[in-house]
Amino acid sequence: MEALTKLVESLSVDNKSLGGDKRVNCRLTNIQIFQLLLLMPFFAVREFSH
Repeated sequence: MEALTKLVESLSVDNKSLGGDKRVNCRLTNIQIFQLLLLMPFFAVREFSH
């Protein structure tokens, strides 16, 4: 997981390329959501609702 996190951080992706600005009440950043979506297949999570 740590290697994947470092890889995503090294990509230097900004908020606009990942969907733009989010609402104030959203606790996760776009990069955190992107990392979670990348990690889901490694933990056998089929859908986001799980």
